[in-house]
Amino acid sequence: MSELIVVVFRDQFRAAEVLNELRRRERDWVADLDDAVAVSVDERGKARVQLTLDLSTGESASWIGLWSSLLRLALFVPISVRMATARGLRTNSTIANANAEPARRGIPNGAWWTEDLQLPENFLRDIGALVKAETSAIFMLLHTQKLSPALQHIHNYGGMTIHTRLSPEQVEKMTAQLAVA
Repeated sequence: MSELIVVVFRDQFRAAEVLNELRRRERDWVADLDDAVAVSVDERGKARVQLTLDLSTGESASWIGLWSSLLRLALFVPISVRMATARGLRTNSTIANANAEPARRGIPNGAWWTEDLQLPENFLRDIGALVKAETSAIFMLLHTQKLSPALQHIHNYGGMTIHTRLSPEQVEKMTAQLAVA
């Protein structure tokens, strides 16, 4: 069973703290948090994304492309270009030219989430409505048979949880999209 989960906090720094705390736990689903991102939005509405990159694999770069397109679609903020630049720097192994044109291969557009993956409109709408100035959120994809205890554990940290179940076909499409990068 797979679930796309967003946990929104009323404090712009809380998501990063909670994500780090969750990663320290010994749960069967914690390994999925390696690909999660924490997003904070300051009082001016400027978004900052914190993610962990595994420099030994190209997998992290694939997740950057996936998350950047979802964040752009749900939050209406132009962060995807900067995240794509970071993705391009990692995949091209060239940190020397930070102004280089980002590699666009493997970065889905917003239509991919709504038309191809068929995420529910209310899921995206709720993310956009809750993640606003002076908030933060964790975006994660969990694969676990024990989803209810995982959601309860996450809920204990305080935040509002928005989630949608992904069918095996949707997970397959996400896996294929991650392989494109």
